[in-house]
Amino acid sequence: MGFVLCFPGFKRKAACFSYDDGVLQDRELVRLFRKHHMRATFNLIPGTYEKRVIRKDKDGNDIDCSHLSLSESLKLYEGMEIANHSLTHPWLNALDARGN
Repeated sequence: MGFVLCFPGFKRKAACFSYDDGVLQDRELVRLFRKHHMRATFNLIPGTYEKRVIRKDKDGNDIDCSHLSLSESLKLYEGMEIANHSLTHPWLNALDARGN
């Protein structure tokens, strides 16, 4: 008799969702995850709370990709997995203990 490893609820398949930066668009994303009883990992950058960011879409239109505040993040991501994200994407194996 063999064994089959399963996820919680004896499910055999899983999907992982991971999103970066903690931006305004996460409000709708989290709403959809909750609606469908799903979870995701959100990689937040502590140094960017409330940072205003405007990006251009493919047609040159402005998109507000500003970062959420700390207080809103704590409420919004409740029940989701939170991970830390680096600010500058350094080569982590090349940093010393002080981050230099």
